[in-house]
Amino acid sequence: MKTSKYQVLKTIALCVVLLAAARTGKAQVFPNSYINVDWQVGVPLGSSLADKASGWGMNFEGGYFITPAIAVGPFISYQTNLETIPRQTLDLGNGSALTVNQKHSVFQLPFGVTSRYTWLTDSVFQPYAGLKLGANYAELSSYYYVVKQYNDTWGNRREHLPAPRLPFRVPCGTLLQLCHQQR
Repeated sequence: MKTSKYQVLKTIALCVVLLAAARTGKAQVFPNSYINVDWQVGVPLGSSLADKASGWGMNFEGGYFITPAIAVGPFISYQTNLETIPRQTLDLGNGSALTVNQKHSVFQLPFGVTSRYTWLTDSVFQPYAGLKLGANYAELSSYYYVVKQYNDTWGNRREHLPAPRLPFRVPCGTLLQLCHQQR
């Protein structure tokens, strides 16, 4: 009984997948728009607090194509850089001391407007250049494995966030249409 039930469910799932694959490809849910979600690696430029590269970040953005080559939209990202400090004794003043391991953290939350210019708009391979402009909230923290000391900063020296980009996109719908035409 269980075996035949699972076989029926597998057959139904296979049919649904085949029907979905046979449909005409459409890359975007909303016409003339894009949505981008990606993982990012942050590499701080400097030798201050939490100066090591870190992969603790994501980027969310969306945009509307004003022309076939130019798009504009909002973005928000987050990035955390960590630095581990080995056990040491800190002098707290007045004859007090604290021996602890530390972890320094820089958390950033940039947000603003993104734009992109796309070349080869009729091609499957579509390189583009982009620029993001906006504000950046940053929080600098030191964790002592007992107490958290932190400073909230708004802007600071990272008040404006220029982020030049030179990636490319390959629209999935175009690839599906090309595969469908070759059959």
